[in-house]
Amino acid sequence: MFQGWRLRLQTSMCKVRFLRGSPFSKGEVMKKYSILLMYPDYMSQDWPYETYFTYLRAATSQEAVILAKKEACQENDMLKNKADDFYAILCIAGYIKLEDVE
Repeated sequence: MFQGWRLRLQTSMCKVRFLRGSPFSKGEVMKKYSILLMYPDYMSQDWPYETYFTYLRAATSQEAVILAKKEACQENDMLKNKADDFYAILCIAGYIKLEDVE
């Protein structure tokens, strides 16, 4: 029940992906998080406006950000060691609904 979007501030392109649970959690209560990441400058023609948004479940907000970065790498066919190149802009407990503003 994870959804990932590659967003531009003006327009959005939707990517949806489903994963199973967190590899970090061992019997911990999983909470819902909404995470917004900024793409690294070398991956975007519209840097710093191009972002990646996802919903996921994790035990902590720190874990949620790590999982979101790994998911963004996988969605963009990047090496996992490049996950730290994504910059976490926002991590909110709970799922927020995105709407087109145009």
